[in-house]
Order: sequence, then C-alpha cells, then structure tokens
Amino acid sequence: MMTMQEILEATPGGMPDGVWDGKLACLWVTGRGLEGSYDLDGVSVFAFVLVMRGRMSVRYQGNAFDLHPGDIHTYAPGVPTHILEVSEDYQGYCVIFDELLVLNTPALHHFICAAYSPIAELGKPKLSLTEAQAGQIAGTLDMLRRHILTPSDLQREAVITLATLFSIELLEAQSLAVKRHRSTTRGEEVFTAFLRLVPDNYIRHRDLKFYADRLNITTTYLSRIVRKISGRTVVEFLNEALAAEVALRLKTTNRTVTQLADDFNFSDQAAFTKFFTRMKGMSPKEYRKSSAL
Repeated sequence: MMTMQEILEATPGGMPDGVWDGKLACLWVTGRGLEGSYDLDGVSVFAFVLVMRGRMSVRYQGNAFDLHPGDIHTYAPGVPTHILEVSEDYQGYCVIFDELLVLNTPALHHFICAAYSPIAELGKPKLSLTEAQAGQIAGTLDMLRRHILTPSDLQREAVITLATLFSIELLEAQSLAVKRHRSTTRGEEVFTAFLRLVPDNYIRHRDLKFYADRLNITTTYLSRIVRKISGRTVVEFLNEALAAEVALRLKTTNRTVTQLADDFNFSDQAAFTKFFTRMKGMSPKEYRKSSAL
C-alpha cells in the first residue's frame, strides 16, 4: 500500500502546506488540485474531502457519483475510490490521516467508524451535510489547519483535540443521515454491529466465531459481509486493532514482553513476538527501543 508520505510527495509542486509530523494533513484545495494526485486505491490512510464550492466526480465499485458543496467523501484502507474529475472552480478541504496514527491514537479511533459507516449505512462513501453541519465542520477544519501551520509547545495536543472534534462532528452528522435513510440492508446492519463489537472485545476475543455468535449469524456470512463492504477480512480488522494496542502499551508502560503476552492472551512470549513482528516489521523489544529514541 502507498503511504501518506508518498501521496503528499506526489502532489504537484511538492509537499503542500498543512502537514503535521508527516502523519496528518489538513489541506485547502482549489481548482483541480485533487484531480489525479489523490487516486485513493490501496492507500494506507483515512481521508476525508469536504466540498465547499464546485464539483467533484468520484467512482466507487464501478459506479460514478458527483460531490457538490456540502458533500463529504470518505476513504478508508481497502475501499477502492477513484477521483475522476474536479471542476475548475473547485474549493474544499482535504484531510488525510496516516493509518498507523489512527490505530495508535485511541482518541482518533472514531475515524475508523466514520470512514466506513457511509458505505455500511448509506451504500457509498459519500455524506450530504446540511448547510449548518457543513459550516460547523468547515470551522473545525479551519482551526485544525491553522494550528498545523502555527507551531507551538502544545501543537500536538491542539492538533489531536481538533482532529478528534472533527471525527465526533462527522459521526453526529452521519448518525442523523442514517436516521433519515430508510433502505438499510441486512448486510449493512451486520457490518455496523461488527464495528461496534470490536473495540470492547478484540483483546480477549480474536476468533471469528465469537463475533458471528454475538451477531447470531454464521461465520461465512460475517466474513463475506465484512470483506464486501470494507475490502478487509475480520481477522485483519482484529489483528490491526490488537497490534495498535500492543504498540501503545509498549510505548506507554513498563510491562515486560512476557507480561504483555499474558495480558493479550497469547500462548507464550514466542507467539506474541512472532505476531507483533509480522504486524509491525520489528520485535516488541526493538519497537520499544525505537520509540524511546
């Protein structure tokens, strides 16, 4: 998968303004700045495009649709989306979050649901906001961008706080849109219910059957629904959530590798180390040492 750094470096004119720590970007885009540069397919980021003026044409799963002022487009890893055309008078915000930043920052976990929910609930990665909602979210993004552009001692706290506020405002708008949407399918309901189960259970339960049983469906049906909507398997969802939590504890606690293996219900330290190395590309001890540098 392409990284956020690779996407931004491909931007015409080089790295744009509005990038924080190489992991989060809040860009103000005018004209055709998104056309061709942000072809979102196989990219390890969460991204959100809020149209303020003009029009954007997007293709998702073979179907094209237009985005107009007040519409917000969402992208999550595993959701192939292609920006087809952007009008010359286009203006809007483009917010990009590195996937690992979201997974490793508990305050930003809302973005996982915020990115996938429009597909699960509304059938495509698009949400049409009311004028008031669009104005409120645009105001939050404007503050986020200003804090990114103005370094300070508390910049990280300000950026994470405003990013979290953006995710909450987006989820609230999605919730209201879902209430108005009257054609939710059974599959979409299952996927949304699965997303709600994961945060409270992935540490203790990493078997597909547990989630299927909780949802009163077969493991085959759950696997098919999750793969169809998100492009990822149930196991991939659980493993990524688990690896992010392990990484966080390696950085923020003094628990030994053996203790963490027990905390996360691994059979032994070797199995725990093998899992983490496969997910993060380095052993738990190496990760802890690199995080301390």
